[in-house]
Amino acid sequence: MAAKRVRPRTWETVMEYLRSVSPVLTLWSHTHDHLREITPDHVREALASLPSSSARTQALISLRSLFRHLRAQRLIFKNPTLASHLAPSAFLRSCP
Repeated sequence: MAAKRVRPRTWETVMEYLRSVSPVLTLWSHTHDHLREITPDHVREALASLPSSSARTQALISLRSLFRHLRAQRLIFKNPTLASHLAPSAFLRSCP
């Protein structure tokens, strides 16, 4: 079965994804041998360890892209980011 064709990412997008996901992958590399071992709980813990909400958001976007690609290439069995959602930031309020 052929993979669905998608428009390639720009080089800048790829580099931004790598920058945002690098701390998470470094954290996982100390305790896991393969990305197949990553569970949704690992994703939540890794995102919670990031310093800001913007870093968590960008890391989740990047992880989703990474795991979607790995799943499409059949290098992993399940995508652990499918059930991952970030709670809205506490500082956002509705306008009066």
